[in-house]
Amino acid sequence: MARIPESEQQRILLELLIALQHAVDLDTVLAHLLAAVTSELDFKQAIVTLIDQELISLHPWMGRSRESDSAVLLKRPPLSLENGHDPLVAAVKSGQAMRLDLSAEFGINPAMVLPMYWGAVPIGLLLVDLTGHENDVEECTTLTTISEHTAVTIGMMQTRHRRAKESAIQDERARLALDLHDTVSQSLFGLVFALQACTKMLPEDPQAIRPELEWALKTAEEVRRLIRATVSDLWPEAITAEQFESDLRAYASNVLQAAELDLVFDIRGDFSALSPPVRRSLYRVCQEAITNVVHHAGAGSSRICVDVSGGRAQAIIRDDGRGFAPQEILDQPYSDDHFGLRGMQERALALGGTCRIYSQPGAGTSIVIDLPANLQDHH
Repeated sequence: MARIPESEQQRILLELLIALQHAVDLDTVLAHLLAAVTSELDFKQAIVTLIDQELISLHPWMGRSRESDSAVLLKRPPLSLENGHDPLVAAVKSGQAMRLDLSAEFGINPAMVLPMYWGAVPIGLLLVDLTGHENDVEECTTLTTISEHTAVTIGMMQTRHRRAKESAIQDERARLALDLHDTVSQSLFGLVFALQACTKMLPEDPQAIRPELEWALKTAEEVRRLIRATVSDLWPEAITAEQFESDLRAYASNVLQAAELDLVFDIRGDFSALSPPVRRSLYRVCQEAITNVVHHAGAGSSRICVDVSGGRAQAIIRDDGRGFAPQEILDQPYSDDHFGLRGMQERALALGGTCRIYSQPGAGTSIVIDLPANLQDHH
Protein backbone atom coordinates (compact mmCIF):
# COMPACT_ATOMS: atom_id res chain seq x y z
CA MET A 1 0.00 0.00 0.00
CA ALA A 2 1.42 3.36 -1.02
CA ARG A 3 2.58 5.57 1.78
CA ILE A 4 0.86 8.97 2.06
CA PRO A 5 3.43 11.80 1.79
CA GLU A 6 4.04 13.83 4.92
CA SER A 7 2.84 17.02 3.23
CA GLU A 8 -0.45 15.31 2.37
CA GLN A 9 -0.82 14.15 5.95
CA GLN A 10 -0.34 17.74 7.10
CA ARG A 11 -3.04 18.91 4.67
CA ILE A 12 -5.44 16.27 5.99
CA LEU A 13 -4.70 17.31 9.56
CA LEU A 14 -5.25 21.01 8.77
CA GLU A 15 -8.56 20.35 7.01
CA LEU A 16 -9.72 18.23 9.94
CA LEU A 17 -8.87 20.99 12.41
CA ILE A 18 -10.89 23.49 10.38
CA ALA A 19 -13.82 21.07 10.20
CA LEU A 20 -13.67 20.47 13.96
CA GLN A 21 -13.78 24.20 14.65
CA HIS A 22 -17.06 24.47 12.73
CA ALA A 23 -18.68 21.31 14.13
CA VAL A 24 -21.89 21.99 16.04
CA ASP A 25 -22.28 18.73 17.95
CA LEU A 26 -20.41 15.64 19.07
CA ASP A 27 -21.77 13.40 16.33
CA THR A 28 -20.36 15.75 13.70
CA VAL A 29 -16.98 15.84 15.44
CA LEU A 30 -16.79 12.05 15.54
CA ALA A 31 -17.91 11.76 11.91
CA HIS A 32 -15.14 14.16 10.81
CA LEU A 33 -12.58 12.18 12.82
CA LEU A 34 -13.56 8.84 11.27
CA ALA A 35 -13.65 10.30 7.75
CA ALA A 36 -10.15 11.72 8.14
CA VAL A 37 -8.76 8.38 9.35
CA THR A 38 -10.42 6.17 6.74
CA SER A 39 -11.19 8.23 3.62
CA GLU A 40 -8.22 10.59 3.86
CA LEU A 41 -5.45 8.62 5.57
CA ASP A 42 -6.66 5.39 3.93
CA PHE A 43 -6.85 3.20 7.04
CA LYS A 44 -9.11 0.19 6.55
CA GLN A 45 -11.40 0.81 9.51
CA ALA A 46 -11.76 3.13 12.50
CA ILE A 47 -14.00 3.08 15.56
CA VAL A 48 -14.48 5.78 18.18
CA THR A 49 -16.27 5.69 21.52
CA LEU A 50 -16.75 8.22 24.31
CA ILE A 51 -17.00 7.84 28.05
CA ASP A 52 -20.55 8.04 29.35
CA GLN A 53 -20.05 9.70 32.74
CA GLU A 54 -23.47 8.65 34.02
CA LEU A 55 -23.09 4.98 33.09
CA ILE A 56 -19.34 5.03 33.84
CA SER A 57 -18.77 3.16 30.61
CA LEU A 58 -17.61 3.43 27.01
CA HIS A 59 -20.71 4.17 24.96
CA PRO A 60 -21.90 4.66 22.24
CA TRP A 61 -19.65 3.24 19.51
CA MET A 62 -19.36 4.80 16.06
CA GLY A 63 -17.45 3.25 13.17
CA ARG A 64 -16.51 3.75 9.53
CA SER A 65 -14.70 1.67 6.95
CA ARG A 66 -12.58 2.85 4.04
CA GLU A 67 -15.26 1.88 1.54
CA SER A 68 -18.14 3.59 3.41
CA ASP A 69 -19.64 6.97 2.59
CA SER A 70 -20.51 7.81 6.19
CA ALA A 71 -20.08 6.79 9.80
CA VAL A 72 -22.59 4.51 11.49
CA LEU A 73 -23.52 3.71 15.07
CA LEU A 74 -22.43 0.22 16.05
CA LYS A 75 -24.81 -2.05 17.95
CA ARG A 76 -22.54 -2.70 20.88
CA PRO A 77 -23.45 -2.61 24.59
CA PRO A 78 -21.72 -0.17 26.94
CA LEU A 79 -18.34 -1.34 28.20
CA SER A 80 -18.11 -0.72 31.93
CA LEU A 81 -14.98 1.10 33.04
CA GLU A 82 -15.08 -1.01 36.19
CA ASN A 83 -14.15 -4.06 34.10
CA GLY A 84 -10.46 -3.94 34.89
CA HIS A 85 -9.70 -7.12 32.89
CA ASP A 86 -10.80 -5.66 29.54
CA PRO A 87 -7.84 -4.46 27.45
CA LEU A 88 -9.74 -1.38 26.20
CA VAL A 89 -10.51 -0.31 29.76
CA ALA A 90 -6.84 -0.83 30.61
CA ALA A 91 -5.91 1.35 27.63
CA VAL A 92 -8.20 4.13 28.82
CA LYS A 93 -6.72 4.07 32.31
CA SER A 94 -3.13 3.93 31.07
CA GLY A 95 -3.52 6.96 28.85
CA GLN A 96 -0.97 5.44 26.45
CA ALA A 97 -1.43 4.43 22.81
CA MET A 98 -0.95 0.70 22.32
CA ARG A 99 -1.37 -2.06 19.76
CA LEU A 100 -3.86 -4.80 20.54
CA ASP A 101 -5.40 -7.85 18.95
CA LEU A 102 -9.11 -7.03 18.74
CA SER A 103 -10.06 -9.89 16.46
CA ALA A 104 -12.67 -11.24 18.85
CA GLU A 105 -14.23 -7.87 19.65
CA PHE A 106 -14.11 -6.05 16.30
CA GLY A 107 -12.34 -8.32 13.81
CA ILE A 108 -9.32 -6.01 13.85
CA ASN A 109 -5.71 -7.17 14.15
CA PRO A 110 -3.49 -5.36 14.61
CA ALA A 111 -5.41 -2.43 16.09
CA MET A 112 -3.96 0.82 17.29
CA VAL A 113 -5.81 1.98 20.41
CA LEU A 114 -5.50 5.69 21.22
CA PRO A 115 -6.95 6.99 24.50
CA MET A 116 -8.38 10.50 24.10
CA TYR A 117 -7.84 12.85 27.03
CA TRP A 118 -9.02 16.39 27.80
CA GLY A 119 -6.26 17.53 30.12
CA ALA A 120 -6.08 14.80 32.75
CA VAL A 121 -9.62 13.60 32.11
CA PRO A 122 -10.21 10.59 29.82
CA ILE A 123 -13.05 11.20 27.37
CA GLY A 124 -12.88 8.27 24.93
CA LEU A 125 -10.99 5.88 22.66
CA LEU A 126 -10.05 5.79 18.99
CA LEU A 127 -9.47 2.30 17.50
CA VAL A 128 -7.78 2.06 14.09
CA ASP A 129 -7.22 -1.01 11.91
CA LEU A 130 -3.50 -0.97 11.05
CA THR A 131 -3.72 -3.61 8.30
CA GLY A 132 -1.36 -2.43 5.56
CA HIS A 133 0.07 0.30 7.79
CA GLU A 134 1.83 -1.82 10.38
CA ASN A 135 5.23 -0.21 9.82
CA ASP A 136 4.15 3.34 8.87
CA VAL A 137 5.54 5.21 11.87
CA GLU A 138 4.78 8.68 10.49
CA GLU A 139 1.14 7.84 9.73
CA CYS A 140 0.71 6.37 13.20
CA THR A 141 2.18 9.58 14.61
CA THR A 142 -0.38 11.53 12.58
CA LEU A 143 -3.12 9.37 14.10
CA THR A 144 -1.92 10.34 17.56
CA THR A 145 -1.98 14.03 16.63
CA ILE A 146 -5.46 13.71 15.14
CA SER A 147 -6.83 11.96 18.23
CA GLU A 148 -5.29 14.59 20.52
CA HIS A 149 -6.79 17.51 18.59
CA THR A 150 -10.17 15.80 18.43
CA ALA A 151 -10.03 15.16 22.17
CA VAL A 152 -9.48 18.88 22.76
CA THR A 153 -12.52 19.73 20.60
CA ILE A 154 -14.70 17.17 22.37
CA GLY A 155 -13.50 18.25 25.80
CA MET A 156 -14.23 21.91 25.10
CA MET A 157 -17.65 21.05 23.64
CA GLN A 158 -18.57 18.92 26.66
CA THR A 159 -17.37 21.65 29.02
CA ARG A 160 -19.51 24.26 27.26
CA HIS A 161 -22.48 21.91 27.35
CA ARG A 162 -22.01 21.22 31.05
CA ARG A 163 -21.72 24.93 31.87
CA ALA A 164 -24.80 25.72 29.78
CA LYS A 165 -26.68 22.99 31.60
CA GLU A 166 -25.56 24.33 34.98
CA SER A 167 -26.58 27.83 33.94
CA ALA A 168 -29.97 26.54 32.80
CA ILE A 169 -30.43 24.84 36.17
CA GLN A 170 -29.63 28.10 37.97
CA ASP A 171 -32.07 29.98 35.73
CA GLU A 172 -34.74 27.38 36.43
CA ARG A 173 -34.14 27.65 40.16
CA ALA A 174 -34.51 31.43 39.95
CA ARG A 175 -37.73 31.06 37.93
CA LEU A 176 -39.14 28.58 40.43
CA ALA A 177 -38.17 30.88 43.29
CA LEU A 178 -40.12 33.70 41.64
CA ASP A 179 -43.14 31.51 40.92
CA LEU A 180 -43.15 30.06 44.42
CA HIS A 181 -42.96 33.54 45.89
CA ASP A 182 -45.65 34.87 43.56
CA THR A 183 -48.08 32.05 44.34
CA VAL A 184 -47.38 29.86 47.32
CA SER A 185 -45.82 32.34 49.76
CA GLN A 186 -48.53 34.92 49.18
CA SER A 187 -51.27 32.34 49.74
CA LEU A 188 -49.55 31.05 52.88
CA PHE A 189 -49.31 34.61 54.17
CA GLY A 190 -53.10 34.90 54.11
CA LEU A 191 -53.51 31.41 55.56
CA VAL A 192 -51.21 32.09 58.51
CA PHE A 193 -52.90 35.43 59.13
CA ALA A 194 -56.33 33.77 59.26
CA LEU A 195 -55.18 31.00 61.60
CA GLN A 196 -53.60 33.55 63.93
CA ALA A 197 -56.90 35.40 64.01
CA CYS A 198 -58.73 32.15 64.81
CA THR A 199 -56.36 31.49 67.70
CA LYS A 200 -57.07 34.90 69.19
CA MET A 201 -60.85 34.51 68.82
CA LEU A 202 -61.04 31.03 70.28
CA PRO A 203 -61.59 31.94 73.95
CA GLU A 204 -64.00 34.78 73.16
CA ASP A 205 -66.17 33.86 70.19
CA PRO A 206 -66.08 30.19 69.11
CA GLN A 207 -68.92 30.65 66.59
CA ALA A 208 -66.97 33.26 64.65
CA ILE A 209 -64.17 30.80 64.04
CA ARG A 210 -66.16 28.57 61.64
CA PRO A 211 -66.11 30.92 58.59
CA GLU A 212 -62.47 31.74 59.25
CA LEU A 213 -61.53 28.06 59.36
CA GLU A 214 -63.57 27.39 56.23
CA TRP A 215 -61.65 30.11 54.43
CA ALA A 216 -58.34 28.71 55.74
CA LEU A 217 -59.31 25.26 54.48
CA LYS A 218 -60.22 26.66 51.08
CA THR A 219 -56.97 28.59 50.90
CA ALA A 220 -54.95 25.55 51.92
CA GLU A 221 -56.52 23.61 49.05
CA GLU A 222 -55.67 26.46 46.69
CA VAL A 223 -52.06 26.43 47.93
CA ARG A 224 -51.89 22.70 47.27
CA ARG A 225 -53.09 23.27 43.71
CA LEU A 226 -50.64 26.14 43.19
CA ILE A 227 -47.70 24.07 44.43
CA ARG A 228 -48.60 21.27 42.05
CA ALA A 229 -49.00 23.64 39.12
CA THR A 230 -45.84 25.61 39.91
CA VAL A 231 -43.51 22.68 40.51
CA SER A 232 -44.81 20.79 37.49
CA ASP A 233 -45.06 24.00 35.46
CA LEU A 234 -48.58 23.08 34.41
CA TRP A 235 -49.43 26.56 33.27
CA PRO A 236 -52.42 26.58 30.87
CA GLU A 237 -50.75 27.68 27.64
CA ALA A 238 -54.06 28.58 26.02
CA ILE A 239 -55.22 30.95 28.78
CA THR A 240 -57.45 33.62 27.29
CA ALA A 241 -57.76 37.30 28.12
CA GLU A 242 -61.00 36.51 29.94
CA GLN A 243 -59.29 33.80 32.05
CA PHE A 244 -56.38 36.14 32.69
CA GLU A 245 -58.77 38.72 34.19
CA SER A 246 -61.02 36.27 36.04
CA ASP A 247 -58.11 34.40 37.64
CA LEU A 248 -56.57 37.63 38.92
CA ARG A 249 -59.92 38.75 40.30
CA ALA A 250 -60.31 35.38 42.03
CA TYR A 251 -56.80 35.64 43.43
CA ALA A 252 -57.53 39.09 44.88
CA SER A 253 -60.86 38.14 46.43
CA ASN A 254 -60.28 34.53 47.49
CA VAL A 255 -56.60 34.40 48.41
CA LEU A 256 -55.93 38.00 49.45
CA GLN A 257 -59.49 38.58 50.76
CA ALA A 258 -59.49 42.01 49.09
CA ALA A 259 -63.22 42.17 48.40
CA GLU A 260 -63.23 45.95 48.90
CA LEU A 261 -60.52 46.61 46.33
CA ASP A 262 -61.94 48.01 43.09
CA LEU A 263 -60.06 46.20 40.32
CA VAL A 264 -60.48 47.57 36.79
CA PHE A 265 -59.11 45.68 33.77
CA ASP A 266 -58.48 47.04 30.29
CA ILE A 267 -57.05 44.41 27.90
CA ARG A 268 -56.46 45.55 24.33
CA GLY A 269 -54.99 43.98 21.22
CA ASP A 270 -54.58 40.33 20.28
CA PHE A 271 -53.99 38.57 23.61
CA SER A 272 -53.74 35.24 21.77
CA ALA A 273 -50.56 36.49 20.06
CA LEU A 274 -48.70 36.23 23.37
CA SER A 275 -46.51 33.16 23.73
CA PRO A 276 -46.99 31.04 26.91
CA PRO A 277 -43.95 32.36 28.85
CA VAL A 278 -45.04 35.95 28.22
CA ARG A 279 -48.61 35.24 29.38
CA ARG A 280 -47.24 33.49 32.45
CA SER A 281 -44.87 36.34 33.29
CA LEU A 282 -47.51 39.03 32.77
CA TYR A 283 -49.86 37.11 35.04
CA ARG A 284 -47.21 36.67 37.76
CA VAL A 285 -46.21 40.34 37.64
CA CYS A 286 -49.83 41.47 37.85
CA GLN A 287 -50.40 39.01 40.68
CA GLU A 288 -47.43 40.34 42.62
CA ALA A 289 -48.49 43.94 41.97
CA ILE A 290 -52.02 43.22 43.27
CA THR A 291 -50.50 41.59 46.37
CA ASN A 292 -48.44 44.72 47.02
CA VAL A 293 -51.53 46.90 46.56
CA VAL A 294 -53.48 44.87 49.12
CA HIS A 295 -50.73 44.39 51.70
CA HIS A 296 -48.82 47.66 51.48
CA ALA A 297 -50.51 50.38 49.44
CA GLY A 298 -53.74 50.84 51.38
CA ALA A 299 -55.41 51.57 48.03
CA GLY A 300 -59.10 51.67 47.26
CA SER A 301 -58.72 50.92 43.57
CA SER A 302 -56.24 49.53 41.07
CA ARG A 303 -56.30 49.57 37.28
CA ILE A 304 -54.56 46.91 35.18
CA CYS A 305 -54.07 47.73 31.50
CA VAL A 306 -52.60 45.21 29.05
CA ASP A 307 -51.88 46.26 25.47
CA VAL A 308 -50.62 43.82 22.82
CA SER A 309 -49.47 45.55 19.63
CA GLY A 310 -46.48 45.86 17.32
CA GLY A 311 -44.93 42.62 18.55
CA ARG A 312 -44.80 43.93 22.13
CA ALA A 313 -46.84 43.37 25.27
CA GLN A 314 -47.16 46.18 27.77
CA ALA A 315 -48.84 45.96 31.14
CA ILE A 316 -49.45 48.98 33.39
CA ILE A 317 -50.64 48.47 36.97
CA ARG A 318 -51.72 51.63 38.79
CA ASP A 319 -53.13 52.17 42.28
CA ASP A 320 -54.28 55.14 44.35
CA GLY A 321 -52.48 54.02 47.49
CA ARG A 322 -50.00 55.67 49.81
CA GLY A 323 -47.00 55.24 47.50
CA PHE A 324 -43.35 54.81 48.46
CA ALA A 325 -39.79 55.62 47.37
CA PRO A 326 -38.92 52.77 44.94
CA GLN A 327 -35.15 53.16 45.00
CA GLU A 328 -35.00 53.11 48.79
CA ILE A 329 -36.83 49.77 48.80
CA LEU A 330 -34.77 48.27 45.95
CA ASP A 331 -31.49 49.36 47.57
CA GLN A 332 -32.25 47.43 50.74
CA PRO A 333 -30.82 43.90 51.20
CA TYR A 334 -32.90 41.00 49.93
CA SER A 335 -35.72 39.97 52.22
CA ASP A 336 -39.15 38.45 51.91
CA ASP A 337 -40.69 41.91 52.10
CA HIS A 338 -38.81 43.27 49.11
CA PHE A 339 -38.29 40.18 46.97
CA GLY A 340 -41.47 40.90 44.99
CA LEU A 341 -40.29 44.17 43.44
CA ARG A 342 -36.94 42.74 42.43
CA GLY A 343 -38.68 39.59 41.24
CA MET A 344 -40.84 41.61 38.85
CA GLN A 345 -37.79 43.34 37.41
CA GLU A 346 -35.77 40.14 37.13
CA ARG A 347 -38.65 38.28 35.51
CA ALA A 348 -39.03 41.00 32.86
CA LEU A 349 -35.27 41.23 32.28
CA ALA A 350 -35.00 37.45 31.82
CA LEU A 351 -37.49 37.68 28.93
CA GLY A 352 -35.69 40.57 27.25
CA GLY A 353 -38.06 43.20 28.61
CA THR A 354 -38.19 45.98 31.18
CA CYS A 355 -40.01 46.72 34.42
CA ARG A 356 -40.20 50.34 35.58
CA ILE A 357 -41.63 51.36 38.95
CA TYR A 358 -42.99 54.89 39.43
CA SER A 359 -44.08 56.00 42.88
CA GLN A 360 -43.59 58.52 45.64
CA PRO A 361 -45.06 58.86 49.11
CA GLY A 362 -48.66 59.99 48.96
CA ALA A 363 -48.97 59.70 45.18
CA GLY A 364 -49.83 56.07 44.45
CA THR A 365 -47.80 53.66 42.33
CA SER A 366 -47.50 52.75 38.65
CA ILE A 367 -45.65 49.69 37.39
CA VAL A 368 -44.92 49.47 33.66
CA ILE A 369 -43.92 46.13 32.14
CA ASP A 370 -42.78 45.85 28.52
CA LEU A 371 -42.02 42.44 26.94
CA PRO A 372 -41.61 40.93 23.48
CA ALA A 373 -44.96 39.33 22.65
CA ASN A 374 -43.74 36.12 21.07
CA LEU A 375 -40.85 34.82 23.13
CA GLN A 376 -40.48 31.03 23.25
CA ASP A 377 -40.16 29.28 26.59
CA HIS A 378 -36.62 28.29 27.66
CA HIS A 379 -37.58 26.31 30.73
